[in-house]
Amino acid sequence: MCDTVSSSTNKRPRAIKEEYCDGMASRPREHLDTAQDPSFDTIQSEAFGEMDFFGADKPLQLDWPSSHDFVFEGITRSVPVKVLLFRKVSSLQNALRQGNHEQVDDIIQGSIATYRRWNVTYGAFFRELAQMYSSLPARIKGWFICIVIPWHLAVMLMADLIDFADSNEVGKADTRAVRIESRITSRMRRSTAVDIAELAKLTCPTGEDWGGNTPTEQLPGYHFAVKSSAILTEPWTVLLIGAFRNAAVYHLGIVEDLRQNDWQALGHAPDEMREAEVQVKHCIDALWLLGRRSDMSYVLAKLLSQRLLGR
Repeated sequence: MCDTVSSSTNKRPRAIKEEYCDGMASRPREHLDTAQDPSFDTIQSEAFGEMDFFGADKPLQLDWPSSHDFVFEGITRSVPVKVLLFRKVSSLQNALRQGNHEQVDDIIQGSIATYRRWNVTYGAFFRELAQMYSSLPARIKGWFICIVIPWHLAVMLMADLIDFADSNEVGKADTRAVRIESRITSRMRRSTAVDIAELAKLTCPTGEDWGGNTPTEQLPGYHFAVKSSAILTEPWTVLLIGAFRNAAVYHLGIVEDLRQNDWQALGHAPDEMREAEVQVKHCIDALWLLGRRSDMSYVLAKLLSQRLLGR
């Protein structure tokens, strides 16, 4: 998992060979506690990245306060799907790097199918958790945030790769034309950027002055270094930084485009400008918060703040 996520986010080949993963996937399952889990129902090919982790999963209906075990099970079952999408990102990077155009379309179609399936299963489940974030137990807050935000990062990485492949006319012309006409990558980016901004808003403590004083604690009872926000519990900080950065850049692009053009003449309402500015601000606030433990996040927050102010 670590190699898959690290290689895709750093745009390098995987260190662990595919053959090794094939061997892991083909091991007998009776020793694993997944026999009744539909997430592990089928293996569509020999490659780990083609596992059908969804199986017969249906949208998870959350009737809070549900049993904590039900929520934990839903979060646990979403983890391999998140890794699967990162695996597909890495596979597409390798196919483009090696000029293996025959595989590009299959990987892209599989990735889009995974994205769409997530939206009606785990995606809907996580959106419900986000809506009741303030009432969630601290353990659930700290866990689901560390799953869903990296998932959104993988979606944005995949959208960039699909656009790169299509702009360079890689793959089949007919499927490429369908993707371009449907604007699938634009919709992926917008939906993901909006969700990330909302998660940034939820996870940034209210009343924060960014000078070290935090009036509220989202995770009471946790270590003082992380108790102010769930995003501080994620040890792999760079994944969260990448997600908030990409979302901030997306929303900032909308703001700058409206500023450079006469947004009234283009038919845009003033609310659209304000909404984009607010979403940028949420993402920047999250980067400021992560800046407590990462100089990179602090510098990004500073640069994005200056761009938002038009300096």
